[in-house]
Amino acid sequence: MPKRYPKDQRERTVRMAMDRLGDCPSPWAAAQALGPKLGVGAETLRRWIVQAPVDGGVRSGPTSEKLAEIKRLRVEVRDRKEANEILQAAFDFLRGGARPSSPLICGFIDAQRVVGHRVELICRVLHEQGLAVTPRSYRSWKTATGGQPGCARTRT
Repeated sequence: MPKRYPKDQRERTVRMAMDRLGDCPSPWAAAQALGPKLGVGAETLRRWIVQAPVDGGVRSGPTSEKLAEIKRLRVEVRDRKEANEILQAAFDFLRGGARPSSPLICGFIDAQRVVGHRVELICRVLHEQGLAVTPRSYRSWKTATGGQPGCARTRT
């Protein structure tokens, strides 16, 4: 997980690095020399140094706020595409009208996990379709049964 730095520390670090940039042959060299002394990774500091002129309006390009917004939107688009795939797979599963049994629900979730979908998203999509299942109930069922399906009567 990425380490978060306070905004004032980031600004101070970038100012110090920009002041020493003339003494170093490249932003990477400045970041390697200054980063460990300030408790910031060299690559993180290098990215901050390169991004600082863009955020200050000196150089053209997407600002840090725009980059964060683009990242957020990409995650949102990815989640929506994944939810759409889950809905397409769940069409026949949810078509019956009656609530499927727990082993069937968990079997569907297992099948979607094999494809690469996340349990939380699968459960959220099923919940939006009226099938109240939570990631916690799925995991507790898997733990209680050891991942084995229920009896033949509950599987149908």
